[in-house]
Amino acid sequence: MTSEMITADDTTLALPDNIAFPDWLDVGRNLANQKRHIDWLIGDWITFGRQRFPEQVELAIDQFGDRNHIKRIEKTVLAFPAHLRCSELSFDHHAHVADMPVQEALPLLKMAEAQNLDAKTLRVQAMLRKVEIGQIIPREDDPDDDMLLAMVRAWNRSPRDVRSEFLEMAQGTSCGLIDFGG
Repeated sequence: MTSEMITADDTTLALPDNIAFPDWLDVGRNLANQKRHIDWLIGDWITFGRQRFPEQVELAIDQFGDRNHIKRIEKTVLAFPAHLRCSELSFDHHAHVADMPVQEALPLLKMAEAQNLDAKTLRVQAMLRKVEIGQIIPREDDPDDDMLLAMVRAWNRSPRDVRSEFLEMAQGTSCGLIDFGG
């Protein structure tokens, strides 16, 4: 399939009517891969700019929108130079552990890759590990933090089928009590 058959602008992808399924699937995989890794590319671009054009880089970055997102990208890229990045995991996976010491972050990333964890699940695992190593301390004046951590630990220790059944039970409650029938 040639790229001339596909056109795109900022908001629209046009595919030919006669596209074969394997070609259509390849386009989707390519788009998903680009989305998955675009923040790495932006971060590397910013890092290069900071080294090469230190006086002008702030003016350039201001044109790219959300400052907090840019800071998150920079922090993650600095924490994970190219040789420490896992291409099987998303940028978000790495961002969730970027503020951890590398000796703590890398095992979590390896676990996420081995267990095929999504980024949100890794975020919870990272939070629990940060509590264990004293990087974050649950607020003692907020019993909700203790309860939330206890629920997360119970969830993570439960088998997948138990989690699934629990979700079904909880979804029907509108955050009310769960009737376990016992």
